[in-house]
Amino acid sequence: MDDVDVTDYTRTLYQNEMLHAANFIHVLRFAVLTILPN
Repeated sequence: MDDVDVTDYTRTLYQNEMLHAANFIHVLRFAVLTILPN
């Protein structure tokens, strides 16, 4: 039985976190631009 590659797992987890953070910032900015007049 092979050991799980921790670096690959950590990298995938890190990329997922960055993706979620980017999506959250995008949605937040969109909400601010929608609520506030330019």
